[in-house]
Amino acid sequence: MSFRDEEAPGEPLDGRVVPSASYALYRRLGHALLSSHWYAEYSVVGVAISPEGLTVLVEREAFGLEEALRPLLSEPVPIRLVGPIESVAAGGSSVGAGSGRQTSGTLGCLVEDANKMRFGLSCDHVVGTLAGQSHGDPVWAPGKAHGGTAASKIGTFARGSNVVLSTGATNTVDGALIAFDTPSAHSRSITGIGTAPKGVNRSLAFGDDLWKSGATTAVTKGTFVYVVTLNIPYAAGTARFVDQIGIDGSGIVFARRGDSGAVVLDRHDRVAGLLFAAAPQSFLGFANPIADVEKVLGISVI
Repeated sequence: MSFRDEEAPGEPLDGRVVPSASYALYRRLGHALLSSHWYAEYSVVGVAISPEGLTVLVEREAFGLEEALRPLLSEPVPIRLVGPIESVAAGGSSVGAGSGRQTSGTLGCLVEDANKMRFGLSCDHVVGTLAGQSHGDPVWAPGKAHGGTAASKIGTFARGSNVVLSTGATNTVDGALIAFDTPSAHSRSITGIGTAPKGVNRSLAFGDDLWKSGATTAVTKGTFVYVVTLNIPYAAGTARFVDQIGIDGSGIVFARRGDSGAVVLDRHDRVAGLLFAAAPQSFLGFANPIADVEKVLGISVI
C-alpha cells in the first residue's frame, strides 16, 4: 500500500480513486497540523483520509479548532475525538527487552532476510532502540511485565527501523528484529489465531476486515477505515508517522498497551501490517503497512 506520490493521478481506495489533489491536501494538512503549535494548543494528534474525505484526530476537546482551521480549508473537515494515543508496547506471545526500559509487547510473526536467516518481528519500542536497548541486548519471552526473567531469554535485538524522534520527520515503520538463540524452536503459528500467516497483503482496500492477536487484548477484530498521519509519544520523545493503517474496532477496543508488535491479518490470514499504536478510548488501532516493514527491515514474512 503506497500513498506517497502527491503527483500521481490517485490511488485505488475501496474501488474508488482518491484524486491527487485530495491526497496532496491530506499531506499538506498533516504537515501543518502536526507541528508543535497545533499539536500543543489544539491537541491535534493525526490527520486521516478515507473515501469520505479528510478527518482531523484530536486527543481531547479542542475549543476553537474549527474556527482556526478555516483559513487552511475551503470547507469544514470532521473532527474526531480519539483520546490519548499510546505506543502500545504480546501475536500472540509476550516478548520484551531484557535491558534498557525492559518494556513488554508482542512477538508478531517469523520473518527471514535475503540470506534466509530467520528472525522474530516486533516493534522497536518493545525490544529495540526505543526500548533503550543496544544491538545484541537480550530479548525475553515473556517480557518482564508478563513475568519474564533473565531465564526467559530467547535471543537478542538484531536491528531496528531507526525511528526519528521529531514531529517534522516522516517515519513509516516502528519495527525490530529478534535474532533467536535457537531459530528452530519457534513456530510460524500465531498464538490465539492458531495458524501461520498465509502470505502478505500489500494492497488493502477501505472496509477490509482485519484481526490480530496481542498479549494484552488477545484476539480482536476491526476494519480498515483510515490512512493516517499522526504523532506518536514515546518515552524519549515524539515521532511523526505518515500513511499508517487506521483500524476501527467498531465499539470494541482493538488494542491496548502491551499489544505492540502483533501483526495485523486480513480475513485470508495474510499479514497486512505491524501494530504499533492505539487510541483505546476511541477503539482505534494503528499499524505500519507490511510493505514498508519489509522494505525498511529488509525481510519477508514466512
